Amino acid sequence: MNVKTETINMESPFRAVKSSTTRMEDWVAKGEALSKVRPDTLVGIETLRNALIRERHWWPKVIACRKLGEAQNERAVEILQDGLKDSHPEVQRAAVEALSSMKSSSARNALYRYLDKCEDNFNRAFALTSLFT
Repeated sequence: MNVKTETINMESPFRAVKSSTTRMEDWVAKGEALSKVRPDTLVGIETLRNALIRERHWWPKVIACRKLGEAQNERAVEILQDGLKDSHPEVQRAAVEALSSMKSSSARNALYRYLDKCEDNFNRAFALTSLFT
């Protein structure tokens, strides 16, 4: 696995989000915080995983998928498969885009499995195009 270890104690990017913000400001701030996470560290990958799994709004999940696509490792492929199962089509699309940028056999296999279950025609076409280009 091409993951650098990091010994610093990184705080969650969500702690920077003030509790007095509105909902829209909150998810935008979370997305901005996630965009600064380094996906090449174990802490960064786990932070992105937690956002993808636990976040309620789709926008921070999209940012997490995009950052995981930069990781280019098998752990990111495993996590992105959760993005393919998300109920929001934008999150699914971001996961497809991230997996298609990886070009590994496990990423391609995840996309093939997604095609069998995908109900969104646009996402299906996007996944097919990414597999054959």
